[in-house]
Amino acid sequence: MSKALDNAVSFLNDLKDLVYETNEKTTEELSDPYFSKNVNFFSKSFMIILSTYLESYLKEVVLLIVEEMNQRLKQSNLPYNLVKWNLNRERDFKVSDYKFESFMIELDGKDLDREVSGDVGRTITTFKKVGIDLTQNSDFKIGKDKISTIITKRNDIVHHGDNASDVTFGEIIENIDFMLEYIRIIDAEVMKYL
Repeated sequence: MSKALDNAVSFLNDLKDLVYETNEKTTEELSDPYFSKNVNFFSKSFMIILSTYLESYLKEVVLLIVEEMNQRLKQSNLPYNLVKWNLNRERDFKVSDYKFESFMIELDGKDLDREVSGDVGRTITTFKKVGIDLTQNSDFKIGKDKISTIITKRNDIVHHGDNASDVTFGEIIENIDFMLEYIRIIDAEVMKYL
């Protein structure tokens, strides 16, 4: 289990506790009017947070892969120029292209911000770029449609003003549980690779 998974599980369990607590406050006989009047606000917020935690996990775990690969590259002392030559066989080197150092992967959080998304298609593509084919995992394939539904709902809330009135707190808890399983599936594939 990766450090990224530990963090995601903690955040998602905290979110689940908050959803339970909010549900209790809205269904109590003498419920707090603030909670009962703002059910849709809470539903929207929880769906957005749920998707954000997924994206946070994906970014963190891809960064862990990059860090691990850089450790391996550092140990192997693979010449930068050899890698560059192999990747650019048809192009001549300029004097400024030469680096007499070990090859390292120079991806950082900003690079990943453009790539990482809760969108299943983009997730598949991002993981292929780091050498992991999630589509070979049957559990991942089974769960990807449900994740797509969750992410589409989040996008509808954020970009199209969906008020999330069709999402209950019980469904949000189910989505959190499903997201936990989805993240564990991805993490198991990552751990095979590391």
